[in-house]
Amino acid sequence: MSQNPSSTNRYRWHAHNARLGEYLGKPEEEGWRRRWYIIIFEAETRAGRQFDVTLLVAILASVLVVMLDSLPSVHERAGTLFTVIEWLATLLFTAEYIMRILVVRKPWRYVLSFYGVIDFISILPTWLAVFAPELAYLIDVRLLRLLRVFRVLKLTIYFEEAQVLLRALVNARHKIFVFLGTVFIITIILGTVMYVVEAYFWEQSWYAIVKAKSQPLPRQNVSWKC
Repeated sequence: MSQNPSSTNRYRWHAHNARLGEYLGKPEEEGWRRRWYIIIFEAETRAGRQFDVTLLVAILASVLVVMLDSLPSVHERAGTLFTVIEWLATLLFTAEYIMRILVVRKPWRYVLSFYGVIDFISILPTWLAVFAPELAYLIDVRLLRLLRVFRVLKLTIYFEEAQVLLRALVNARHKIFVFLGTVFIITIILGTVMYVVEAYFWEQSWYAIVKAKSQPLPRQNVSWKC
């Protein structure tokens, strides 16, 4: 009997939340930390879904601002508005990053995790541009915020399949290395052969062109008949 896809995904999501809670240290005692942990990391409640929707809108708005602000004509007309939106998004993401650290019992695991690094890098350029304006060119790193959509849309549960594929690639790394090495060697050999052949024919063509130009054109006697 086949299972309902929705129930399967729900089971996967609950299992993912259980592993995440064990890894990050979900607060066991009742209080504001546990409530905010459920809202931020699990999103199974109405408040959690509203939090995810707000975060998703902020991410898309921030990315859209980065794209539109790169156009000089649009920047001249709406540069101030883009700055306000960017700072509102940055303050929201900064508060979210701090809350994620405060609500877990093992904050360094979140800080050093993949999404923890992405969260930190996505807010870093805007703050650096305040204290070091010469680093303003790093502002486009904000586009990394788009990677957070995977977490908001709960697509991280499918990363386990990607990890299985990654382990398979790691186990077959010797075969892959031999295959890529063979392809590389064959490419070098064929490139060398093509270079030698092209050089030979180019040299022959060059001599033919020089010889043709060095020889005077034959004079033709034209007789005019009246």
